[in-house]
Amino acid sequence: MILEKDANEKLKGPNAPIVGLILQRSHIVTGDESQYVAVIMELEAKGAKVIPIFAGGLDFSGPVERYLIDPITKKPFVHSVISLTGFALVGGPARQDHPRAVEALRKLDVPYIVALPLVFQTTEEWLNSTLGLHPIQVALQVALPELDGGMEPIVFAGRDPRTGKSHALHKRVEQLCTRAIRWGELKRKSNVYLHLC
Repeated sequence: MILEKDANEKLKGPNAPIVGLILQRSHIVTGDESQYVAVIMELEAKGAKVIPIFAGGLDFSGPVERYLIDPITKKPFVHSVISLTGFALVGGPARQDHPRAVEALRKLDVPYIVALPLVFQTTEEWLNSTLGLHPIQVALQVALPELDGGMEPIVFAGRDPRTGKSHALHKRVEQLCTRAIRWGELKRKSNVYLHLC
């Protein structure tokens, strides 16, 4: 538990970056959430506020619209979003609905990063592979989310060969969080070129 006096001072400021996180419910209810905790802690350590969301199934468009967008102003509460599911926004790996995902992301109108946990390989297998990511994972967790508008597919979590549970890859978590905050800062800047025209 973070006490008020322990919180990063930047978190208290009105200009703190706000990052939305899309989480997979199954990881939370099975206690396989250490990779999520690592991302939240890193974002907060970097001075960002975090709004985590999840869905009961594999359609995350509803929670995105319900919890990351102000229902009155229709403006986002967040400056960037990271999906930690590694899947398409609507439908997961089995059935994607790209038009619906694109519609939700257009309403959100902030940078959308799709980070991925290793699924088909353990961390050691991935690190020692000459191919990198397993080809099925590339198709399901890189190509399909890019059709929605996801960008910067960063592997942020590995998989333990004994337990099958995910674990954070800390240098990659740090990189992911830095990128999300910087994309959010860029989104908040005014377009100088447009002001010069």
